[in-house]
Amino acid sequence: MAVDSAIRNKLKVPEISEETKEKLSKILPKFASLKNPVDTTANINPNEYKMALKILDEDSQFDGIIAIVVRAYTKV
Repeated sequence: MAVDSAIRNKLKVPEISEETKEKLSKILPKFASLKNPVDTTANINPNEYKMALKILDEDSQFDGIIAIVVRAYTKV
C-alpha cells in the first residue's frame, strides 16, 4: 500500500539492483521478496532486519526507506 501511494503521488520507486538483491539474499529467507517493496517476512530476527535496512541504505539509488514492521506472535 505504501508503494501504491508513492506511485499515485508521482514519487519514483526504483527497482532494486542485482548487486543489492544478491546481498539481501545472503541474509533473508529464500522465500523473501527481493523486489521493491522488499518483504523480509516475519521469519527474521532484529539483527537480520537491521542488516537488510543497512544494505538498502547503502544503495545510492534510494533517497529514503519506509520500514513497516509487523511482529508475528504465536500462542504457545
